[in-house]
Amino acid sequence: MFRSNRRVWSAVGVASIVASFLVTGTTVARADVPTSPSLRQQDSASDHELGSTAAEQGITRALAVSPPSGLQGFDVSSYQPAPDFAAAARAGARFTFVKASEGVPGTYTNGAPTGSTNRYRSAQFAGARAAGLTAGFYHYALPFYSSGAAQGQFFLDNSTAWQPGTLPPVLDMEVSTAPDRQGGRCWGLEPAEMVTWIQGWIGTVVAHQGVQPIIYTNQDFWSTCTGDSTAFPKDRLFVAYYPSSTTNTPVTPPTSSFATWTFWQWSQVDASPFPGNQDVFRGSAADLAALTRPTAPAVGRLAGANAFATAGSIAASTFTPSVTVDGEARVRGSVPVVYVASRENFPDALSAGAAAGYRGGPVLPVVSYGIPDDTRDALAELNPREIVVIGGKAAVNDDVVAQLRYYVGGREVPRLSGDDRYATSAAVSAATFPPSRGGTAYVAAGTNFPDALSGGAVAAGPDKGPMLLTAPSVLPTAIEGELARLRPSRIVVLGGDVAVSPAVAARLAGIAPVERLSGADRFETSARIAEFAFPGGAPTVFLANAFAFPDALAGAPAAGRLGGPVLLTRPEALPASISRRLAALHPEGVVVLGGPVSVSAEVERGL
Repeated sequence: MFRSNRRVWSAVGVASIVASFLVTGTTVARADVPTSPSLRQQDSASDHELGSTAAEQGITRALAVSPPSGLQGFDVSSYQPAPDFAAAARAGARFTFVKASEGVPGTYTNGAPTGSTNRYRSAQFAGARAAGLTAGFYHYALPFYSSGAAQGQFFLDNSTAWQPGTLPPVLDMEVSTAPDRQGGRCWGLEPAEMVTWIQGWIGTVVAHQGVQPIIYTNQDFWSTCTGDSTAFPKDRLFVAYYPSSTTNTPVTPPTSSFATWTFWQWSQVDASPFPGNQDVFRGSAADLAALTRPTAPAVGRLAGANAFATAGSIAASTFTPSVTVDGEARVRGSVPVVYVASRENFPDALSAGAAAGYRGGPVLPVVSYGIPDDTRDALAELNPREIVVIGGKAAVNDDVVAQLRYYVGGREVPRLSGDDRYATSAAVSAATFPPSRGGTAYVAAGTNFPDALSGGAVAAGPDKGPMLLTAPSVLPTAIEGELARLRPSRIVVLGGDVAVSPAVAARLAGIAPVERLSGADRFETSARIAEFAFPGGAPTVFLANAFAFPDALAGAPAAGRLGGPVLLTRPEALPASISRRLAALHPEGVVVLGGPVSVSAEVERGL
């Protein structure tokens, strides 16, 4: 697979590794190792371990008689600050999971933090690796407080980036331990909402790290809170089940949800052989090693109940402000800028995507007369320092602009617009890119969106050039003037002769050398653009519906930031040209944009 210099986050917790075990036979007698915390302790500290709801459900956690068959391991959190991993390895442990993070930065109305990290995570991870254990990190989900994508970013900020040889990241999904103040046992979410929440976390990790996460859960949560969802065909199951007698068969969600289990947390007994909670891997040592070195690309999906929610999830997956802490995380970060454009008027958003990529922010949609709730939620999560509105008053009226001021502390919200879509495109470029910048300028038809959708990710990417719109047969005066100001060294025309006529291309050639990227249809054009921009492959590829513009528009700045293309597909099947280009790109991760109506579950399963 393609290997890249991915954003590597280094957790910064510190701890000393001290002796905690006396080895006797094949078991470990522990000395000075904290016992498992009570649920009250965990809730009070806003710090929960993997499997905390065993107490919520009234489970006696000291029931298991002996370990199930398989490779033995354990998981640790801040409640086991300094385990002796070497002693555990001598006693037979082969792997461990370390808690990295919980929730998302912020402070709730009752004064409690909505997020935290395990301050010992770096030392624990390093100690486990030094002892020869295969190690990985997990995140404890608090869906009541934010989107899954935002919590995925918080996890990435506070865990060492996944590398081959380490265990895939784990998402801990359990019922709320404080349902009276967290929206109920399912965190205030309906099953469909919970599914997209989980997809947001997984899609974020896939986009950034190119590894398929593992879902930790139990039968109760999966049935009650997801409705036994089948939306995760690529993700492995880490099941929580504590038997009352020795068995090799845990109770799991239905096989329609997960074909089988991979890890099993089988005991939380204080007298267990290893520190923390006791786990088992279903397979051999060779199987465990293979799990840490995947050969197929990871697959995720970023979606929502509508275009506004999907755009919010995509934005959160890439632009959630970075916060790295040890312990409580009470303060959110802020993104430098958010561009806002009309959901009903695609040309404005086409130009906004390149500008957003240049300035390091996302594009969020509104309607002409108001801000949808999902967009409000996204703005609150992103906490922008600046908001820029794209389009005239007919596209986004003044009442909406006034409402947007709330999200930047009452400061002014500038509007970039012109007399028509072409003048607006030129205005966006002029407000964003310096004069005589050289580089590449991208030109696409302003009368249709598919070519510019794929081009938007390239324009927002490493080259960070403007996306300028033209009429098919005439180069608008505003665009010609903006190109003269920019003085590009190259102009890339997106689409064939019908989209941008030879006469327009000739006019452009009088300004700078022109290269045209096109194919027999929108899919071949999309593939050609990706080939042009990423000849050596790409770490991440985004896949979006070719016949509806919102998902791909929102994906362009995200793809640009992560250095990958947006490829267009049919909802029901991957076109042959896209399939070939996807294979040629050798991505580590593929992220589907939009729900199963936009891109079907069959397409996702086939990736």
